Amino acid sequence: MDDDDVKRNILVSILVLIFGVAFIIVDIFYLGSVIDFYQCVVVLCAMVIFGLLLVESFKQRNKRRKLLQDLDDELENIKESDQ
Repeated sequence: MDDDDVKRNILVSILVLIFGVAFIIVDIFYLGSVIDFYQCVVVLCAMVIFGLLLVESFKQRNKRRKLLQDLDDELENIKESDQ
């Protein structure tokens, strides 16, 4: 995944989690006893899936950042040894 894919995954995951929480809050507080249990289960499953995607995207982003930092350090060491 390139950097744009990681950013898009993070943005989509955060938006889905926000809308999922808002949907569940509306279901619980405004619909009361009319809550469809399976609808809430589906929303919670989607929130779990997108939460996992969010965690994986952050891991990928940190991994890429660490790799770039290692490459920069190595390049700096090479420049110092050439001087």
